[in-house]
Amino acid sequence: MRHLNIGTGTHQGIAICQYQDYELLDCNGFSAQWLYLSKEMVQQGVHKSFLDQTMQQLDYKTKTTIKFWSQNQPFKGIRFEMKDGTFRIIGFGEVTGVPLILNLKFAREPKDNDSFSVFEKNFIELK
Repeated sequence: MRHLNIGTGTHQGIAICQYQDYELLDCNGFSAQWLYLSKEMVQQGVHKSFLDQTMQQLDYKTKTTIKFWSQNQPFKGIRFEMKDGTFRIIGFGEVTGVPLILNLKFAREPKDNDSFSVFEKNFIELK
């Protein structure tokens, strides 16, 4: 996921999203942020601290634990229903042996894999 090649605008009716290093901004109501961690950061609990700090900043109605897959690797996290009607999933796992935090935002409810676009499935699949 590190080397996404995304510009801005549209091409042949396909939305092309804004992209910065480690962050995808508002791609048809979907946003993603990914944070790579060292093994030492995981041992120090940085991923747990990130989730705790983020939860304090979010204005959510409900939260539930969730297990999902990203790049065919298992992730664990929390699914938030936000007070503004959007949804957020924050999860932790490893991709190719590298610890990773995913912070995903959805304009519509991510109920099942059929609710994800082909592009969103690059980041998340429910199993």
